[in-house]
Parts: sequence; C-alpha cells; structure tokens
Amino acid sequence: MNQKIIQIKTAVSTLEEAESLAQMLIENKLAACVQYFPIKSIYRWKGNIEKSGEYVLIIKTSSSRRELIVETLRRLHSYELPEIVVLEKDFVTEEYSFWVEQETAVDF
Repeated sequence: MNQKIIQIKTAVSTLEEAESLAQMLIENKLAACVQYFPIKSIYRWKGNIEKSGEYVLIIKTSSSRRELIVETLRRLHSYELPEIVVLEKDFVTEEYSFWVEQETAVDF
C-alpha cells in the first residue's frame, strides 16, 4: 500500500448536508474519517458581499480516492460552485497512515 494521505476540504450550508456527505463517504470507504463543524464565512459572490453560516468538512483519505471523492462532491454538493480543496500532507505518522489506508481500501 503505502499511499499518500490527503485531506479534502469543502463547506456546505446545512448540518444535514454535512452529516449526509460524511456518512456516505465513510459508508462507501471513500474516507477514513470526516470531521465537520460550524463556521462563519464572508465572501464575494456575483458582485455582492455575502455572510453566512456554513459547515466545513475535512475529509481524511488516501490519494487513490481523490478523484472519486472530487467527482462525488461535484455531483452531490448543493452549491453552484463548491469549494473542493485537496491538501497534500508532508508528514503523517506511519500508524495513522496505515489506518487511513486500511479504512479506504477497496474490498474485492
């Protein structure tokens, strides 16, 4: 195995969407862990300054699952233009890396 461990970050507008996405990613072994928590955002959208409450999701997975997660987020996300940011990790402990790899391994 020995794949690179990555984090994928996105934000959604509701707790229900955060929980639904997190559950689906874990159930389908696309992620080993998904953390989600409320935040406040301010941003410019279509010429207007917007303020909103959102939920950030931090998806912990192996690099082999990256494209499938990105495709899934594009398909299921409620936003017209969802934030999908992949964060490559320079260092991950061997034990944590092994756990992520085991949890995202495809069973054939």
